[in-house]
Amino acid sequence: MSKIFCNSSNYCLKITIFANPFNIKYMKTKKGLYILLLLVLLLLCVGSIKPFYTSKQLNGWREEAKKPLLYKKVLLDGVFQQEFEAYYNEKVKFRNDLIRLRNQIYYYCFNVILNDKIIAGKNNTVYEKGYIYNALFGMYSSIWADKKEESRKIFMIQDTLTKMGKEFLFICAPGKGTYCPENIPSYLLHVPKKIPPQTEYMQYFKKDGVNYIDFDKWFIELKQKGIAPLYSKYGIHYNKYGCYLVIDSLSKYFNKKYDFMPEVVLDSIVEDYSVWENENDCYESANLIFPPKKEKLSHPYFHYQKKEGKRLKCIFVGDSYIWPLVLLNFDKDYFQDSQYWYYFNEVSFADGRQKTTIDKIDILKEIADADVMILVFTNATTLDLDNGFTEKIYELYYGKQDNKN
Repeated sequence: MSKIFCNSSNYCLKITIFANPFNIKYMKTKKGLYILLLLVLLLLCVGSIKPFYTSKQLNGWREEAKKPLLYKKVLLDGVFQQEFEAYYNEKVKFRNDLIRLRNQIYYYCFNVILNDKIIAGKNNTVYEKGYIYNALFGMYSSIWADKKEESRKIFMIQDTLTKMGKEFLFICAPGKGTYCPENIPSYLLHVPKKIPPQTEYMQYFKKDGVNYIDFDKWFIELKQKGIAPLYSKYGIHYNKYGCYLVIDSLSKYFNKKYDFMPEVVLDSIVEDYSVWENENDCYESANLIFPPKKEKLSHPYFHYQKKEGKRLKCIFVGDSYIWPLVLLNFDKDYFQDSQYWYYFNEVSFADGRQKTTIDKIDILKEIADADVMILVFTNATTLDLDNGFTEKIYELYYGKQDNKN
């Protein structure tokens, strides 16, 4: 762009002024963002009046805010305003999609997952916090005396069940934090460490004679031997290959005692990029937009070779580490008429009966009808060991008196 300037003596000077390309680009970008914002607000308004799109629900459990009732006291106290704001925020159109967009930006730009229970580690690995803070660092570890007393009570329960002709077994399920600590984010390495609760329990179990299998320790040994990954980068629980190894080990454990129980027969192991059930469950809980990068894992295929005669009835008590076993039919194809007492609270049945809660069943009768009692707890959930199972069963068998002598 050129301009001509003349003075009083009619001397003219032609000056060429170059436009600032950066300024024009900035103005165009600003205008584009402004238009985009107006479009988003317009979509929100239209969607509120006449819904034309349903957002996919967010993963994970949360309690939905209820629409508050308006009356004088809560209005004056300010309670109604707070509850109404919480309720209205959940009703905003495209809320779930906007949350996923925000989560994706934080994860892509800063390797941060906006979920109170999940941590983004190195090499695209994600963890649930308990497997680092509790299982690896022992941050929530309590005093040793509590664990010693808990172990004594477990042994007494085991002794009672043994006299009744039943099997009792405590399974220390593996944890992702102890299995692959090399991918834990660097900013956590300075955290002061204590002895993890599970380690303390295993020490007392060994002294007291409690029947247990430490799969956490075994998985670490298998990793050191170069056995295929037993955890996916994006899962909370062990992957299909890890779950198969647990099932195979447990079947051998019981087959040594009961030759009529089924055998686990491996058909093949396929290495592929497919995702089995819960191998991405931790990543999915982060509520991101894009799926994770594909990961090549070993997927075993096997069957239970059943024998003539009876099979054992089993009651599983534990956390979510039983679910992979259930997904591979260990509860009903190896055992029969199994029950799953989830966190010693919710009761599920392998035969398809409707779920119920622990307070609605006759606990002692169910134990008397079973042949095997298996406790399965991972090292991330052993702050109180078994969610009250030991205390309740001990009380039912021995009363509230202390039988130390």
